[in-house]
Amino acid sequence: MIETPHRLFIDGPNFVQASAVSWMAAIASLRYFLLIVFHLRKIASLQQFRDLILRQCQDVLRGFLELFFLIVIDVCSLAFGEPVHK
Repeated sequence: MIETPHRLFIDGPNFVQASAVSWMAAIASLRYFLLIVFHLRKIASLQQFRDLILRQCQDVLRGFLELFFLIVIDVCSLAFGEPVHK
């Protein structure tokens, strides 16, 4: 096909329009992908925060349990004069 100025004038706007549509579709896909990535990271950070809070609560409860056993088993028996090992 021989490119003449007349032929370029006829096909020029269609080529530019098709290229613009292609770029717009690529940008829309990229925006959609980035939106998904952002939300996945947000969900992951919320799960990490939830896990952190849960671990801290477990550590606090474990500390109270250890303190309870220390007081009940060791201190009470010593205070009442009971032998620790029979």
